Amino acid sequence: MNSYLTPSKFARIRFPSSSRGGIKGGVSRAIMFILLLALLPACGLIDHDNPWIYAETPVPDGHPIIVTVGDSIAAGWMDCQEVVCKGIEFDWWQNAIPDTIVLSRGIGSSTTSDLLENWSRDTGGADVVIVLSGVNDVAYGASAEEIIANFEAMTARAHKDGITLVISTIMPSDSTLPERQPIVEEVNTFLLSHDDWLIMDLHAEMSDPANPGYLRRDEIAHEGSAHPNERGYARMTAFVRDWWQTNFGG
Repeated sequence: MNSYLTPSKFARIRFPSSSRGGIKGGVSRAIMFILLLALLPACGLIDHDNPWIYAETPVPDGHPIIVTVGDSIAAGWMDCQEVVCKGIEFDWWQNAIPDTIVLSRGIGSSTTSDLLENWSRDTGGADVVIVLSGVNDVAYGASAEEIIANFEAMTARAHKDGITLVISTIMPSDSTLPERQPIVEEVNTFLLSHDDWLIMDLHAEMSDPANPGYLRRDEIAHEGSAHPNERGYARMTAFVRDWWQTNFGG
């Protein structure tokens, strides 16, 4: 048996029930909770750089492990403006690549530099790594040269580690200012020029034909958002499924 690490975002902490109810008991429990939160980082139980809690899960021998890394779009972060949907994540990758085990390690606000910094931790044990990143780099002011250098470094690391690497073009996004669009175009042109790299062109698939560089108006969570809505993720899922079948045969 081999194994892989699966993330769980929520760790529930239960306090013993107290027969002393009322305000005093509630305040005491609140103080205990605050003290515990203060102690957890010192104990190494909370990693502020990576909020995921990893637990080891068995995987049948010979079963390929696909790891997806990137930002909140990669993580499937739903931002629907309704309270019930805010911040909910779902594993759209598993729907896109059926009959496989897909481990999603997308983290909100992360950049290509973050992916490189945490490469060994987040891709360990993977057979295939899919990278969906770059939107935040552009929004935070990175140059095309910096982003390209990071993708080149990921390719070198993957080759060294014996990992098959798939890179998506940078997604269209309302968070990308008009003056920053040329950076997205330069990076994506560079990626697509590499015939020897496995490139998944989500930018072309998701870009609004009437307004290139931005998501379709009926597929965006809301104006100004970087995130697709359910309809947008459905398009992404169908595209990735077809791309995967074409390049990996099922």
